[in-house]
Amino acid sequence: MLEESGIPFELEQLVGGRDGAEEVVAAAERLGASLIVIGLRRRTPTGKLIFGSDAQRILLDAHCQVLAVKAAPGGEHGQG
Repeated sequence: MLEESGIPFELEQLVGGRDGAEEVVAAAERLGASLIVIGLRRRTPTGKLIFGSDAQRILLDAHCQVLAVKAAPGGEHGQG
């Protein structure tokens, strides 16, 4: 869908090193991003406690605006 939209993008797949939240914040800083868009999913309170929240860490640590988007009910993707 990105290729068809004409929006410029880069894909990176990093193995090892920092965790996901740190990688997202570092990439945004490196690229001079003005916005980070993250998807949120439902978690139980126990799941949040045990695994932490990458979304929360991105929201708190990012040096640019962050847009958090909730998943559609039933996990459906908004493809049309």
